[in-house]
Amino acid sequence: MRVPFIQMSKESVRLSLSSLLSPSVIGCADARVLVNAFSLRSHNAYGVCAGATAWRCERRWLADPTVTGVGPKTVILVLGYTCDETTWTEQVPTLAKQYRVVTLDLPGHGKSDSPGDGRFSMDLFARAVEAVRAELKVERAVLVGHSMGTPVVLRYARLYPEHVTALVFVDGLMPLPPDQAVARAGQGATMGGPNGRAAREAMIRRFFVAGTMPEVQAKVLNMMLGAPEATAVGAMNASREPAGQSTEIPKVPILGIYSGPSAIASEERVHSAFSWAEYESIPGTGHFLMLEKPREFERLLLAFLTQQKF
Repeated sequence: MRVPFIQMSKESVRLSLSSLLSPSVIGCADARVLVNAFSLRSHNAYGVCAGATAWRCERRWLADPTVTGVGPKTVILVLGYTCDETTWTEQVPTLAKQYRVVTLDLPGHGKSDSPGDGRFSMDLFARAVEAVRAELKVERAVLVGHSMGTPVVLRYARLYPEHVTALVFVDGLMPLPPDQAVARAGQGATMGGPNGRAAREAMIRRFFVAGTMPEVQAKVLNMMLGAPEATAVGAMNASREPAGQSTEIPKVPILGIYSGPSAIASEERVHSAFSWAEYESIPGTGHFLMLEKPREFERLLLAFLTQQKF
């Protein structure tokens, strides 16, 4: 049975479920359906929906975003694979002096729940960002995506172009040619099972360079290895799916800030996908360049932001 989208207060949902979930009223299977349909987290919208308002569905899984700073100009910082919003702890205080800064945990990441059906996709992540944007009543924003966050913001720009001022790639994944995407389909399976944690740790350690400070390494390892196995498998598969490989986006300003040299994407690779993009590199950094050399990273980002018309 399809549950229609409805708007209810958290207290109304709690009272409704309290009366409905009694064993004398409803069976266990039906109770689970209702619990899945109505999240009790402190969210504004509850229910199931589709079509143009499909983004409302994803809000159920999200922990509340963190908003820092005030003003009409908004920057949304999107995390990478199996990370959480603390990825941006160095940048938020600096950016918040001039902008309203929004960080969020994508579904299955950080404090956010995994999607009810267990399926991860770029559309899921993009709709999650849209749910936060709509709730905060942000008309247009600059979206900054680290690593897997880059295909997320690219997908967002494809689905919601009217809300995008500019994009920033932070050592971000570039769209794969179709043959490579096919070859890597299902690669997330290597992040699960008996050897999954070891495979994840080996991958994470490859993100570091000689100059990556021990405290940054510890932060990243704890953060990424703390993600659920289902997220590690599903999010990696999502980053390889066709929807995450498109270059068909509106021609908004783009800045790429990459490690130097980047094992993720060279300047040539970025320009082959987005010829108009600006490309900057921070020498001596690994994949988490915004934590390794935060002041240099912020200098480049702020210089780009000041040029944008929100």
